[in-house]
This record gives sequence, structure tokens and C-alpha cells, in this order.
Amino acid sequence: MPKKYATTNEMLMKRTGLIVAAGRGTRAGGGLPKQYRLLAGTPILTHTIHALLASKRITQIRVVIHKDDADLYNTCIKDINDPRLCTPIIGGETRSTSVLNGLRACDGVQVFIHDGARPLLPIDALDRVIDALDTEKAAFLALPVTDALWQVADGKAQTAQPRDALWRGQTPQAFYTADIIAAHEAAKAPADDDVAMARAAGLDVTPILGSELNLKITRPEDFDLAEILLG
Repeated sequence: MPKKYATTNEMLMKRTGLIVAAGRGTRAGGGLPKQYRLLAGTPILTHTIHALLASKRITQIRVVIHKDDADLYNTCIKDINDPRLCTPIIGGETRSTSVLNGLRACDGVQVFIHDGARPLLPIDALDRVIDALDTEKAAFLALPVTDALWQVADGKAQTAQPRDALWRGQTPQAFYTADIIAAHEAAKAPADDDVAMARAAGLDVTPILGSELNLKITRPEDFDLAEILLG
């Protein structure tokens, strides 16, 4: 059995959900940053915050926002009265800087870094990645690749690629807070993914089965799919 990384049950109860929502989201269209666009009449970021608040195992939530988005953010949270939602953190020029700003404000021993544009995170998937830190140093939600993969050149299929060892990464990505802060502070270059940052620092990171419902809204057509998934 893998060695347990935490030392006390009390430590395991201190968990921060860190939502990264400082990006501009231009590929999604619509004028506003995508995390503030409406999904079923409610801002995407509001859905995302509620998805983490749904777990009583998350003891604190910090949201990293762009310096120009305070009014948009305040609109998102105006009806949320849960004391676990703390004052937002202002992001930086890169995603890595934004994440590190957020990490330094976290008081949880464990941190669950989640995309602001993943509003449909199921609670059972969140529970799986929380449980993973009972035995693992770091973990993240992911799905095994099932589609055929092809190398393409000049618009034509060239060579089929093996997919047996490939997973599609999702969030939350879960770490012991001190470990991922140290990884960010030691990084020689920015990274768009915290698993990549952890691996560059030599941390082992375990993929945990995610969910097809855990869609990241990126393109305009993703809004239609998310509406369907919301039911």
C-alpha cells in the first residue's frame, strides 16, 4: 500500500479550492471573458464556485481574478453567502503568476486548483481527487483517451498514434500546498498546467478518473453542450 503522505487527520481536513479565473477567454467569443458569460441564466464562474461549495470537505475557496474584473466578479457572487468563499486574489500577467498569487493566499494544507471555466464538476469526481491525497503526493482528474489518434500533415492523415498510455487532463489538480508553491517558485519558465509544473519539480502526480461532464468551456459551441449537460 502506498505510504500516506499526510501526518494527521486534522491536516487532511484543511482543503482550499483555488479557482483560476483571471484569463480573458477570447476563443469563446461573446465580448465578456467567458467565465462571466451566462450559462442557463447564471454566470459560468458562479456555477463553478457552487460546484466546489457543494463539497463540505472543501474548507476554503479562493478565486483568482483579473485586476479589471472586480465588478463582474462581485455580480457573480452577490447571492453566495457561504463563509468559505474568501476575498478574491488579483492575478498576474501569466497563468503561472496568477496561480502562485492564489497559492500564497491559501491556508489549506491541501489545494485543489480548478479552472474557472469548468462549471459542471460532479461532486463524485471531486470526492475521488480529494480521496486520492490520502495516499498520493499529487493527483488530477483525467480521462483515458478512447478516440483514434492520427498524425496529420498538409490536411491529410499520416500515421496512427498509440493511445494506450494517454489521458486527457482535467481539473481539479490536487497537491499539498507547500509542495506546489515550492514547484512554482523553483520554475524556470511559465506553464499552462500545474501538473506540468509539479512534474518539472520532480513530483509524482497520479491521474484519477474524471468525468465527461467536467467540460471546460473554450469555444462558442461549448456553451450549447454545457446547456444540454445542465439538463
